[in-house]
Amino acid sequence: MAVSQQNADRANDCIQALNSSPLPGALKEDLRAVVRSTEEGTNGLTADEKQQAIAQGLFDLARITIYNMIHEAKSVRSWKDVIVECRSYLFPSVCIALAIVATALILKPELAALVESIAK
Repeated sequence: MAVSQQNADRANDCIQALNSSPLPGALKEDLRAVVRSTEEGTNGLTADEKQQAIAQGLFDLARITIYNMIHEAKSVRSWKDVIVECRSYLFPSVCIALAIVATALILKPELAALVESIAK
């Protein structure tokens, strides 16, 4: 018995989505292999071959999950990392904020009195 048309269509849709995804090439290759091997295991194999296909699919998924977890652990960022990444935006943002405050104080000097009264 061959793989059902529904499973074949689902596998092809999954592989098309995978091919157009931003995932790294090696991970795409592993995931394509998992989809194809588990698709083959849905029909057309003896009971022993199906059992082997299931075991192989679980092994591949476990391996991919572990690599994904390792990759995610490496990409954890601290607040210092965020500041370093945003430093190119930080200086212009502070300058613009100061310019807005200075303009407001020049155009409305009574704001300075209000700020002074709040500060006391």
